[in-house]
Amino acid sequence: MGSLTSLVSRKNATAINFARSHLQSRVSIFFRALSWKFKILAIPDVLDHGKS
Repeated sequence: MGSLTSLVSRKNATAINFARSHLQSRVSIFFRALSWKFKILAIPDVLDHGKS
């Protein structure tokens, strides 16, 4: 019975670790995309600033 509990605990830990790593990668992708968007928005301002 102890080995079944241990197996279930390992499976739960694996599922939790997978979900956590999946969430971290989604958050990372979101912030990378957000950063890229701000860079694109800032480029025209920098170019206009150099012209005046």
